[in-house]
Amino acid sequence: MKINMPKRTLIGISLGLALVLVISGYYFYNSKLAGDNNSNEFLGAVTDIKGEVITLRGNFVSMPNAASRSFSFVINEKTVFKKISTRLPSLEDIKKEIEISKKSSGSFTVTPTEEVGYLADLENYLLQGDSVYVKADFPNSVDNSGIPVASLVSYHIIINPAE
Repeated sequence: MKINMPKRTLIGISLGLALVLVISGYYFYNSKLAGDNNSNEFLGAVTDIKGEVITLRGNFVSMPNAASRSFSFVINEKTVFKKISTRLPSLEDIKKEIEISKKSSGSFTVTPTEEVGYLADLENYLLQGDSVYVKADFPNSVDNSGIPVASLVSYHIIINPAE
């Protein structure tokens, strides 16, 4: 069965379908890009703290291989802080541990400790010039609608041995 349509109508339908495909592709492409930021954990180095706004340089945990970026978030009275400290052993302690390891099948370990953290403590380490790494958790996925509020801020401090 052959359908007889004017050429003008066929061109109009073809252009309409092409337009629908282009618009659909545009929205699909942009939704995939927006999905890159769709995460509830960000990991990075602290670059600035101003009042209740903390800025990090890093990545969303869901995108570890992406180029690092600057990311700011807000804390409030419900935000929980967790401090993770890793004390590095002195050279003498390392030598002793190596001697013990030679005599047994033991291995050398450095165990981090966890405790309650505080914003003032985090700011203090930053002011001392220490590198502070933070993982910020958010109750919902982060999107581009504004500055998110963190529910948990875990910061990791490396403590060098006394010289």
